[in-house]
Amino acid sequence: MRCGIALYEIRQPGSVGAYEELVCLAELPGDEELQVWEECLTAWGLAKLRAHDCRFGMYFAALLPLDERGEPDGKAADELLELDRLPVERHFTWSGYVELVPA
Repeated sequence: MRCGIALYEIRQPGSVGAYEELVCLAELPGDEELQVWEECLTAWGLAKLRAHDCRFGMYFAALLPLDERGEPDGKAADELLELDRLPVERHFTWSGYVELVPA
């Protein structure tokens, strides 16, 4: 299974209209299971927040299956949810410069 790691911004958190916006997505090398990459989520997410000059807000990094085009695969994600293998994600509260507190 092709896997990727994505960084999302949580827009309008705490409201009924909250939604997630993709900040960046990278395909992971190899054919390893998603859990192999779980330990690197925090470091990768914080590095991407710094690199993209992200503003204050709530974000999360997630491991997810990719389709043949290299985009998030919702159908495969649903199957992994049923097997209790997703979600694999880490949440961040970002000040614009550093992580404020572990979220």
